[in-house]
This record gives sequence, structure tokens and C-alpha cells, in this order.
Amino acid sequence: MMNFVAFKDQHTMSKLFVSISILILLIVSFIPLITMAWVPNGSPSLGPMRMDKKSDGFLEVGCYGDYDKAMFARLDRLCEECYELYRVPDLFTQCRQSCFRNDYFPKCIEALMVTNEKEKLMEMVDILNRGRLFHPA
Repeated sequence: MMNFVAFKDQHTMSKLFVSISILILLIVSFIPLITMAWVPNGSPSLGPMRMDKKSDGFLEVGCYGDYDKAMFARLDRLCEECYELYRVPDLFTQCRQSCFRNDYFPKCIEALMVTNEKEKLMEMVDILNRGRLFHPA
């Protein structure tokens, strides 16, 4: 009789272990779905998150086109390097003004000796400005 009780307890424990294991696997497999529900606009790896526009200055400088964080960061860094080169007050702000469509930005391209990239950089400016006609600067 003791063997039967021990076997029954062992069998029950085995079932309990399997049930708990399945529960843990289910919970772990649903974690990505749960976290995506809490992240605005889904996972950052699924594309650019619109909420970043305000924090990196995209809208602040008058960009209303396609938001591409890498492009914006590249152009922004160019203006930052131009300011660091000359240390002229407001140069950084003026270079970024009107979403990089101003007299300062092309001059910074020349000053930083990246004229070989000028066409590509100006294409980036155009992309960030798509739709700008519909928004005030």
C-alpha cells in the first residue's frame, strides 16, 4: 500500500511540475506581446517611434516631413560640429533653423569640408521637409 501512495504522490508531483512548466513557458512567450502593448507605437525595432520627435528637436526646428532619426541626427551633428568649429553664439540654432533649409547649413557643409556629401545631405534635408508646405515654420 505504501508503494501505491508513494507512486500516486510522485505521479501527482510530476503532473504539477509539467503544469507549472507549461505555465511558465506561456508567460515567457507572451512577455514580448505584453511589453509591445505598453510601448507607444509598438516596439522601437518595428520602425521609428513618433514620440521621439519632440525630444530630439525634430518638430522644434520646423521639420514636418518624414521622420528618420538617423538622418536628423546626422544633420544635427553637422550643425553641432559647425558651432564647435566657430563658437559663434546662436550658430547651432541658425544652422538648424527651418529644418536645415537656411543660408547657414550649406555654409557649414563647406566649412566642415564635407562638400563631397553635399548632395546626399541636401536630399536628407528634403526628406525631413516633405509636407512642410502644410505646416508653419
